[in-house]
Amino acid sequence: MPLIRYLNVDLEVRSRTSLEALERGFGDRAYLLAQRQEDGLFVASFEIAADHDDPETAIRAFCDMIEALPPIVRDLWDVSVQRSFDIGFDSGDEPFPFSTALTPATTARVARLRAGITVSIYPPEHTG
Repeated sequence: MPLIRYLNVDLEVRSRTSLEALERGFGDRAYLLAQRQEDGLFVASFEIAADHDDPETAIRAFCDMIEALPPIVRDLWDVSVQRSFDIGFDSGDEPFPFSTALTPATTARVARLRAGITVSIYPPEHTG
């Protein structure tokens, strides 16, 4: 039986302008997973460089980085079209029930940054 488990938090940002400055602003604290153009927007996905055991600490680490961005880079964040912290989980059968939560303090920080929270659940890998 596969276990339900937390994987990581990805940060996805959509903007009308290039997100290269945001990538540089994060430095070695986060790395770029993917970037593409979609529907006329620049889309970039980031992952925090340090391992975190739960979504709460990963999102707080991202918030710390965003709040510390230099003003010109923070302006890029502020004018972006969409920002979302995507919490990833492997699905499974156990434990039952499985639950996780974010504190009000963390959700308030996310709201102040005008970001959303997404949950992605990945099915167990199928073997041939």
